[in-house]
Amino acid sequence: MTENAKAPAQPRRKNIRWGVLTPTIVLGVLVAVYAVYWWTVAGEIKTRIETAALDNGRIETKWKELGVYGFPYRFTSSFTAPEVAAPRTPEQWRWQADEFSASFLPYDFNHVIFDVEGEQRLSFRDVTQKSAPRRDWRIKADAAWSSYVAEKGTPFGRLAIDVKKLDAKRENGDDTLTADRLQLHTRPAPLTIEGGAAPLMPGTPKPATAIDLALQGDNMVLPARLTPPALGNTAKLVILQARLRNVPATRAASPVEFARDWMAAGGTLAVSDLKVKWGPLDMDASGEVTLDEQGRPAGRLDAQIADYEGLVSALVKAGRIPQKNEKMALAGLGLISQFQGNKSGRVRVPVVMSKGKLYLGPVPVARLDPVY
Repeated sequence: MTENAKAPAQPRRKNIRWGVLTPTIVLGVLVAVYAVYWWTVAGEIKTRIETAALDNGRIETKWKELGVYGFPYRFTSSFTAPEVAAPRTPEQWRWQADEFSASFLPYDFNHVIFDVEGEQRLSFRDVTQKSAPRRDWRIKADAAWSSYVAEKGTPFGRLAIDVKKLDAKRENGDDTLTADRLQLHTRPAPLTIEGGAAPLMPGTPKPATAIDLALQGDNMVLPARLTPPALGNTAKLVILQARLRNVPATRAASPVEFARDWMAAGGTLAVSDLKVKWGPLDMDASGEVTLDEQGRPAGRLDAQIADYEGLVSALVKAGRIPQKNEKMALAGLGLISQFQGNKSGRVRVPVVMSKGKLYLGPVPVARLDPVY
């Protein structure tokens, strides 16, 4: 080797690009932490569902399979063949479905979305009948979902239910119930005496509140038992906006028990807007309704009715107005309409619910059965 020989060059060391690597490491750590959080919460959700005691154990639940899915965007509790029953209530109701799920976002546990797929089955005792026979219904819908948002300081949160293309049939009977769409929205009303939040009757065991509700049904075909003969079984449109006053803070699993508690608290339904297009009846109304001692609707609505001639004709055909009185009824309503200044042919009449009968003006048009 000569003195002029050069030593081999040392390889250049590459600088670590921390500006790129550091965010990648941090992101990886965050993803790992979130994954641990998600799976931990998912396990806790499943445990709580399996050990839950609803209404002090009066509501019984079971299912074929239960899983918690939705990583990483949401938590979805999915039930296969769920069944919920309340055998120790007056109705002894039981609900079953093919598939049911409840979903909420990882950052908002107060908002839950419920979804039902496949056929549903509802069974209950009809406590409006003396023998309380059991009714079994099979229910199908193109879509059925609901949303619930819990709110602090109120016993009830915000609820929304939307059912499209409902088709319900009673087993061992001819009753059917169909609708193009059913919608229900509820929310807590302001906690004021004017809003109906304060109990009106002394001795109410729990604080009462008020609930605003909106209900709409489109193109409904109703069971014969719920159909006044003069109106037929098809209701094109029913829209209700009302305030349910003096609702007791109860978690009762029974609609009957809830209705009784509501009556004991002096409950009323303040109807701000009711629109009904049902057979020959085209009506707008407002007023107040409650339940009498026998659990039948009672109260008064101030209504405006369009096409009263067609309605009178239907009442005559149904035998609610004697045929010999038809011309006199039409003339009387015509005079009332003119006196009220309604050039559109609408007439204002009271709708009264009293002693188990529904009156349109002075004419009884339907029987009112107890709701329990």
